[in-house]
Amino acid sequence: MPVLSPTADTLTVHEWKKKEGDHFKPSDVLAEVETDKAILPLEATEEGYLAKILALPGKPVRIGGPLATIVYSPSHVKLLQDTPTRPLRPRASPQKKEDPQ
Repeated sequence: MPVLSPTADTLTVHEWKKKEGDHFKPSDVLAEVETDKAILPLEATEEGYLAKILALPGKPVRIGGPLATIVYSPSHVKLLQDTPTRPLRPRASPQKKEDPQ
C-alpha cells in the first residue's frame, strides 16, 4: 500500500476497479482507497496483470502492506490464481517482560 496520507497508519480499499486477471497500463485506476480524509484513486505505475487481490474492500491495510499480486505475463495469472493463499493476520505486539524484584 503506498503512502497516500501523511496522517494515516492504515488505508482501506473502497472498491477494486480491476478484476483478477485484468490487464492494465500505466495510469489505469486499479482501485479506490479510503484514507482518513478522502477516497483516492490508486493508479498503476507500469503495465501488468492483476493476478490476485489480497486486500478485500472494507478491510484496513497497513501502509506498506500488500494489496494485490501483480504479474507481467498473462500465463502467470492462472498459476497464481490456482495457488492457495492464507489470509493476512496482523502481527502481535511484542510482550513486555516484567523485571523480577
